[in-house]
Amino acid sequence: MLRCSTVVQRGWHARRLVRLVLLILACGPLDNGVAGAAEVAPSGDTEVAHDQLVLARAIDVDLPVREHVWFEAGSNDGLAYAFTLAEGHRIVVEVGEAFAGTLTLDYIGVDLDGTTTELESLEFDDGGHRAERSGRYLLHIDPEPDWSGSAPIEVRKAPSLTFPVRGKNAQAIQSFFGAPRERGRRSHHGVDIFAARGTETVAATAGFVAFVGVNRLGGNVVFLRDATYDYFYYYAHLQDASVSTGQWVEAGDPIGRVGTSGNARGGSPHLHFGIYRHGPIDPLPFVHDRVRSPVPVTAETTQLGELMRTKARTFARETPNEKARSVLTLERGAAARPIAIRGSWYRVRLPDGREGWVAPRRLQAVERPLSVFRTEVPIPLFVAPLESSTIATTLPAGTDVEVLARSGDAEWVRANTGETGWRLAPG
Repeated sequence: MLRCSTVVQRGWHARRLVRLVLLILACGPLDNGVAGAAEVAPSGDTEVAHDQLVLARAIDVDLPVREHVWFEAGSNDGLAYAFTLAEGHRIVVEVGEAFAGTLTLDYIGVDLDGTTTELESLEFDDGGHRAERSGRYLLHIDPEPDWSGSAPIEVRKAPSLTFPVRGKNAQAIQSFFGAPRERGRRSHHGVDIFAARGTETVAATAGFVAFVGVNRLGGNVVFLRDATYDYFYYYAHLQDASVSTGQWVEAGDPIGRVGTSGNARGGSPHLHFGIYRHGPIDPLPFVHDRVRSPVPVTAETTQLGELMRTKARTFARETPNEKARSVLTLERGAAARPIAIRGSWYRVRLPDGREGWVAPRRLQAVERPLSVFRTEVPIPLFVAPLESSTIATTLPAGTDVEVLARSGDAEWVRANTGETGWRLAPG
């Protein structure tokens, strides 16, 4: 069975399921900005067409990321993050307890031209999964159709294995995978974890001890076979082994003690830790536990989902940074709805669906009018600033009207009788 590589933790005491769609993008990074979705080719297969739309709307992020996100009932938009994982990474997702949805995983295979060629739905539980291939991933968070509200969301990478030297962490790694050996005649097929002689090494995961013995380079060595995944873990330069061939071990059980056997003789005590699966694999993503914390959310969350407007001419950014590329130019009074917060920035959505990042200080509530007028003839107010939109109400002649925000030539207005809607430009 094809595995998809994620661990989902419903954090903040979450009790409800979250729908998460994880897609592996075989063709490399997405090439779309946050401002708008790419065109999606028509497809007779509605499921494929939906997945293509999800890919087009995905937001590229560097993990870890923490946001507070607003969802609108009936929008079916959901939220999609695109990011890179290396083989051995574990992805952890935490969603606030107020969120309501379901949880699923999909694997998406694509051709080099971006055409979807494979879609396989995967089952998993809180026991979790880890990345068994390096590449681009897409995480889709999809609320129940009738659920509306905001919730904190955090996505981060974590190691998938127990660190193999007791009391140490990734800071003890001083030699890395691929480093040249013997004047370039071979390369290093593992990581070297330095510790005092006799420090206990431990099982990185549950499994069977496949081999205990001696070889020329590694000296006293142990091979551990993963009980769940098709990996072998190699412990070398041991002072001695604490296990025997065929023995079952749990994660954290003793394997042996750090030493200088084999070609490490005369050097500093360390554990050479290697991972093999159809050849050597870089162990660092499997054990790197020195991960940075995501930027905390500091902007006010009460404005999420509320229609706001720009105080003055403003540039919306591709990412939440003043130095990021500008993707939208918003004139004074432009309508913008905050739909997410990352750090101290709002991700806003315009009435036409385009999105970008704006600092909260550049927005204001739509309370005081930009201008006022009195209708001379009956005018319709629309649900959206489009002629194809539904008419919400019609204001009779002689109605006093306040203009609160704009979208292109359309105006978001409020009548003195309380009705609101979009007034389209005459003609």
